[in-house]
Amino acid sequence: MAPTSTIVTVSGLIGSGKTSVCRELSTLTGWRVVSAGTILRRMAEERGLSLIQLNEVAKQDDSIDKLIDNQLIALNDSSESLIVDSRLAWHFIPRAYKIHLVVDTGIAAERVFGAQRSDESYATPADAYRANAQRQAIENDRFEHYYSIDCDNWANYNLILDSSTLAPPDLAAIMLHAATNPLTTPRALLSMQMLQSAAALATTGTVSSLYACALR
Repeated sequence: MAPTSTIVTVSGLIGSGKTSVCRELSTLTGWRVVSAGTILRRMAEERGLSLIQLNEVAKQDDSIDKLIDNQLIALNDSSESLIVDSRLAWHFIPRAYKIHLVVDTGIAAERVFGAQRSDESYATPADAYRANAQRQAIENDRFEHYYSIDCDNWANYNLILDSSTLAPPDLAAIMLHAATNPLTTPRALLSMQMLQSAAALATTGTVSSLYACALR
C-alpha cells in the first residue's frame, strides 16, 4: 500500500533561506523537518573541517554522500508527513512535492554574512558572496559527477519560488498552498526582476520555459 503522508522537499541556492522557511512551514503544518545541512554540518564538525573543506573531501570520498543519500532514500516510504531540507531530496524521493528556492545573489550574500554561523564567518558580504559561489560550484560539480543531474535545472521541480523579497512566513504560506493545491499553482513564482531574468534565459535554453507569475 502506497504511503498517504505528504512529503515536501525544499532545495535552493545558498542564502535562499531554506532553513528558515522550512521551520516556518513546520510551524504551519506540524510536519517534522529533516535537514541534510544539519547532517553535513555535524559531519564537518566531527572531522574538524569547514563545509567547503568537507565538500572538497567528498569529491574523493563518496561515502559522505552515500551516508546522506541512504537516509533520504528511506524517507520515500515514510508514513509520516515531512519537510525535507536538502539540495538532493527531490532526486531521491520521487513522490514528494518538490520546491526549489531561488534568490538574488547579492541578497543571498548579505544573508549568509548576517547569519555569522560558527562554521561560516566572513569579514564582508563580498567574502560571503565568493564563498557562496565556490561552495555552490563544488556541490554542483559533485552532484553532476555522481548522479548525472543538474540541480539548477528548473524542470526538476514542481515549484520555483523566489525568496528575494518575501519573509519566511509568507513563503511558507505559499509553499503550503502549492503543496496542497498543485494543479492551480503556477510552476514558478518570481519577483519581477527574477521573472525578467528567467524569460531572458529561457530564450537561450538555459532555463526551461515555465508558466511563471510575478510575486507582488
